[in-house]
Amino acid sequence: MTISHNPIIVTIVIPCFNQQALLARALRSCLQQSYSHLDIIVVDDGSTPAIQYPTELGNPDNRVRVIQQHNTGVAEARNHGLRYAKGSFIKFLDADDELLPHCILHQVQLLANLPRHICFSGYRLVKGTQSIEGVPKFDQFLQGIIMGNVAPLHAGLYPTDTVRDIGGFDCSSNTVLALEDYDFHWKLALKGIEVITWHQIGVIYYKLPKSRSTDMANHFNAYIGILVHYLQQLILQHKLNDQLKITALHSLAELAMQSDNYAQCLKLFTPFAPQFCLPASSARAQKLGYAIAQRLDTACCVTERAWWALLKDLCPNFTASSELCAPAYGLRTDSTAFAVQQFDGPVLAHALKMADDKSAIWLWGKGIWCRYWLHMLRSLRVEIAGIIDSNASLNERYLEYTCLQPNNVDVKENQGIIICSRDSYLMLRQECQRHGWQQHLIDYLAGQ
Repeated sequence: MTISHNPIIVTIVIPCFNQQALLARALRSCLQQSYSHLDIIVVDDGSTPAIQYPTELGNPDNRVRVIQQHNTGVAEARNHGLRYAKGSFIKFLDADDELLPHCILHQVQLLANLPRHICFSGYRLVKGTQSIEGVPKFDQFLQGIIMGNVAPLHAGLYPTDTVRDIGGFDCSSNTVLALEDYDFHWKLALKGIEVITWHQIGVIYYKLPKSRSTDMANHFNAYIGILVHYLQQLILQHKLNDQLKITALHSLAELAMQSDNYAQCLKLFTPFAPQFCLPASSARAQKLGYAIAQRLDTACCVTERAWWALLKDLCPNFTASSELCAPAYGLRTDSTAFAVQQFDGPVLAHALKMADDKSAIWLWGKGIWCRYWLHMLRSLRVEIAGIIDSNASLNERYLEYTCLQPNNVDVKENQGIIICSRDSYLMLRQECQRHGWQQHLIDYLAGQ
């Protein structure tokens, strides 16, 4: 396809470290693009043995180059490819992911006459035999990036000169463990780059076992550090307005809950928290403050209470008003109360009624879901018998409660058990049955 007299060249950079077996799939997805004006660079990040053009793809395609570097990591490998890029636009594809056939064609068509724009496509996330699809949706790029990384890196098509202008990818200790793509998108957003979205699935993102994206502790530590760093940049660059303050506090609140790392959030955000004081007249700020106050009332430990107290002091008091009713059209991504979308309302109400009828409740599983249930049960003044966890250590206490391995738990006659896990729910349900506790189980997902 030719947009003008001279075809627009698109560079695809594929960093590869000891992934020769996966490279063929990624490279094939590039060669099968309906847009043919491609400059494909495979960057061998010090693999042993060295990466070669996959023999299963037949004779080497002259659009593909394999270049070498010493093993310095995926961010530097992308930067190395950027130095050799010939295209007006650039796409970064990991060796274990792939593009769908018309991705680049449609993105080039959308960007051809839009300077200072990037284009995201929809994406399909595949984990084992399961998959889910998503399309990036946000009002403004800067507001979207505060709420989280808006899309997988290879869903984007970027002007090459713009990527060079921001210095490519960060290779410092801030991103060495994870999320250099989140840092990259932040730098673009601060540059004032605008976004257009192709609302079709254009890429596939494979979440593989033991990949960096599955190491959630590193993921959240990097996420907290990057977000707080760039919130400071918003202050220094005088770009922080009331709307972004509300979005930032909502994002920090969600991130603290998801990571269960209130101490890190407190440590990094407290020094400049006063800059995020919200206006009393804002309905969104009042609703956020109301949700935070509820969290403070049911906080599970000293550090969590300190975190919610800090955020509450930044928010105005809630004033009942008909103007605070949610509009009939779709909610903003940062306006939904914390985690309300996680449970089915009637089923949850039934489970809470069952819990209220018990003398005490055992919660099975540590982490964010345990905290969700603790908040709800403490609000109802339901007694907590303790926490069950297969990896509990001797004399462990979790969120100020006794934490025991299943074999050491004595469930009394009128006590209940609630499973605090999403991914392991069915497995733990079977464990309850194996221990003979099925009559104690408050089975909220099954609705029993």
